[in-house]
Amino acid sequence: MKRFLKRALSLTLCALFVLALFPVMGRADSDYATIAKRPEKNKKGQDEYVALEIPAKNSFFTSKGGVPMRAEIKSSWADGSIYFMPRPAETYGVLGTVDTGTPVTILAQQNGLYFFMTDDGRMGWNGRTLFTKPKKISSDLSEFVTGSNQLTGEMVVNISKALAGSKHAGAGSPMFYTMRPALILTSGSTAAVPIFGRAAGSKYDFERIDGTSAEGEWQGTKFVDQRRDVLFTANEPGLSVFRFKNKSNKQNFDILIVVI
Repeated sequence: MKRFLKRALSLTLCALFVLALFPVMGRADSDYATIAKRPEKNKKGQDEYVALEIPAKNSFFTSKGGVPMRAEIKSSWADGSIYFMPRPAETYGVLGTVDTGTPVTILAQQNGLYFFMTDDGRMGWNGRTLFTKPKKISSDLSEFVTGSNQLTGEMVVNISKALAGSKHAGAGSPMFYTMRPALILTSGSTAAVPIFGRAAGSKYDFERIDGTSAEGEWQGTKFVDQRRDVLFTANEPGLSVFRFKNKSNKQNFDILIVVI
């Protein structure tokens, strides 16, 4: 009995350590982050983390003059969900889960897997057989392609093109990342987004590199416990791209702010 309790306590502490890496910000964020712990430890017995990988530029449908597609999550595990995988392979861990029946936008295809986005801005990879038969979004890009968030076809195409021009979104490395590659806001709203910088002595900054739909400003004067928030303010409908930089090692990542 003592041996069982000791093992249970050890597993609990490990789980708490992993959860401590990712602050809870409501359901959509608490089960998703842009870095994932690999299933197996490295040769030194240490945990390893990997960041969300953006598809190669020519893997996006828009790079070939096409348009993204819409589908729903079809197959599931026993709990009624599938994984967001960080890379187009099955050996790199899990970013989070998405429920069966969830409508998604398929932005790219690579290595036989789809790169997809939920209507709240979560992104990841998984196999094509786990989706219903995709349908191209309407050639009339002014039509809405999503439900509650009311993203138009034009906005989805712009998201795809912005990602295709960005090597990293949501994470520059497992040491420098945020919780979302894209954030969808309504005009006039604000959102505080945590930025995690775990490399001691690094210098972090950001700038808006495209769009005028949103503004961002640091909160506080420094990183506290390897975290500092940025407050985004949504102005007019559109898409803005903010690039975050670690000036010490030249790592960077983008956050897409979509205003509807």
